[in-house]
Amino acid sequence: MQKDKRQHKRSSFKESVNTHLVNESISGNVFEVQGTPIKVRSRNISEGGICLELGDAAKPQMILKLSFLVGQKKEVDVYAKVVWAEKQLSGLQFIVLDDTVRKAIRQMIETAS
Repeated sequence: MQKDKRQHKRSSFKESVNTHLVNESISGNVFEVQGTPIKVRSRNISEGGICLELGDAAKPQMILKLSFLVGQKKEVDVYAKVVWAEKQLSGLQFIVLDDTVRKAIRQMIETAS
């Protein structure tokens, strides 16, 4: 049996998420949001990342800006990197996530358990 490599507890999270493609600046310190957002569905979430139904457009290492509702219907914006893409699903790791958002996600997961 394969051991689960996840660092954080995961919870079902079937919500709409607005995604924006992001280009990294040459220095790597600034993210430039590109184009209009695309609305996708999420499958699950943890403090470390989120699973999205991105179709076959996602490629590992892509960076996206995500906007979604968490907790008491608070809209949050986070940046995430695609770490895996398989069939229609993609796993994204949060790369810019402030403590307030992290706590709201943790509380939502604990409440769902």
